[in-house]
Amino acid sequence: MKGFLIAGVVFVHALYDLPGGGFRYYLIQILCMFIMPVFMFVSGFFSKSKNARSAQSIGKLISAYFIITLLYVFLSLATGIEPQLTTPYFYIWYLLALIVYRLVTPYLAAFKGFLPFSLLLSVLIGFWADVNMKFALARIICFYPFFLAGYYFSKERGQKLAQLSWKYRLPGGLVSLAAAVGLGYVLLFVLKINNSDFLFAAYTGNVLMDACKRIVILLFSVVCVPLALFLTPNVHIPLLTKAGKNSLIIYLVHRPVAQLLALEIKGLAFKWQLLSALGLTLFGVAFWGSDLFAGWVDKLLSGLTDALLLRDSGSRKRQIVWRIVAWIMVLAMLCAPLIRYAAKGSFVRESSSSSQSSDYKGMFSGEEE
Repeated sequence: MKGFLIAGVVFVHALYDLPGGGFRYYLIQILCMFIMPVFMFVSGFFSKSKNARSAQSIGKLISAYFIITLLYVFLSLATGIEPQLTTPYFYIWYLLALIVYRLVTPYLAAFKGFLPFSLLLSVLIGFWADVNMKFALARIICFYPFFLAGYYFSKERGQKLAQLSWKYRLPGGLVSLAAAVGLGYVLLFVLKINNSDFLFAAYTGNVLMDACKRIVILLFSVVCVPLALFLTPNVHIPLLTKAGKNSLIIYLVHRPVAQLLALEIKGLAFKWQLLSALGLTLFGVAFWGSDLFAGWVDKLLSGLTDALLLRDSGSRKRQIVWRIVAWIMVLAMLCAPLIRYAAKGSFVRESSSSSQSSDYKGMFSGEEE
């Protein structure tokens, strides 16, 4: 399942930044509503081990978060766009969420009834105006029920479900599909949700309508989990299985490439945009998901993590190099606010008439996702 999901993430992000509405718009909305809650469920399922919660594992996530944040900060500064220091760029809110989830879940999961409480909290938190995208707090709270559900879902249950014949799985899948289609229709054509509703920020304007939208979004997401469990084929597909194993690596590297691709294909007809998105998805699954590439990225993250944790690994020379790199990263993050305020007058504003500036603004502003 992880292989299918990460392929879907790459495909969605390849189309996400492209202009236009119609079929493309509805396709992106439906895939976003389906993929992220199921992705969180699967993340929770694979976060039960001590290794997933180890200092090394958490350290790798932190290292990845810093690397990608620094990349976007300096790209923003280089192109005259005000960088974001407290709002995670684009997709890396997931890394921050994963760090928090893995640290707190062993304790919160011990409380009986915490899963329904977390769902209720996801709705009620919207009434708090100060719960926003700063440090991805809103999303961390609203997606937590799905991570927690995956954490509760035992390996034995998963194996029993996988061993069921289609005679038993298909009815459950079809019922879930019918419920998802009905709720999806309500969301898209009755409530007419938009991208901002998926940010799970504080309710604005008609708060009761916003709360209603969130409740239906959560219901749709809840239905998507059994839909994926029942209808995902229990077959071994080498390419997707490998991608599922290395899904975190694919997730880390895919988004900047998808953004660059969007700049190149935005003027093409939709069919060519679709083919380009499929091509990037195949490339991501085949190359980024390969053991060779994933192993290289993992070594990079392990080296930085060992340096940040002051652990001895490898030769003395290697340790010194990694510690220098790690401290440069830390200093760069500390200096970023100074650079931001020193150059604040030169940053591009939304009122700029430059089309290239608008492209970069869309690329480096992480609040749209």
